[in-house]
Amino acid sequence: MNKITPLSPLLPGLVLFLCLALGPAPGCRFARVKTSPVPQQEVPAFIDSRYDGLQADYSGKADAPAALLFDLKGDNITLTGKGWHPVSSQESLDKMIQNMMTRYRYWGRDAQGPQLSLIVDETGKTIGYLFSAMDNTDITRQGSTYRVAPVTDLDVREKARPGIRGAGG
Repeated sequence: MNKITPLSPLLPGLVLFLCLALGPAPGCRFARVKTSPVPQQEVPAFIDSRYDGLQADYSGKADAPAALLFDLKGDNITLTGKGWHPVSSQESLDKMIQNMMTRYRYWGRDAQGPQLSLIVDETGKTIGYLFSAMDNTDITRQGSTYRVAPVTDLDVREKARPGIRGAGG
């Protein structure tokens, strides 16, 4: 017979609190987006030098993407999700990166425009990259497949931190 104690309704909340407070405790680890050490101005060269080892996808419109997702080829892990579309060529990818750097130049982390972020698994191993003015997105795991929520232009404009424009500073 299960006994209900006064603390029983609080247990799920307590477990969630402990997972969030302790972070990397066993059973509380999730894939996540992490700051990359690659400076924004070096992102095009960084991606170009690794292009053959990456599967590149965009979310948003092809002529105005809101984010780029880079899955590492050959690691037996797949980054995918609804709303992500394959980039057709390296030339298209270069144009998308430049377009995003221009369009979102006052948005994102510290209002410095889109940044390259690492996507790391539960152990902290890099499994891909995200280039966006957003510094987070939802990632869920199903076996060796990680489903990454797409980023839209509306997400950037509503959630990313815009810089102060025209304030003289």
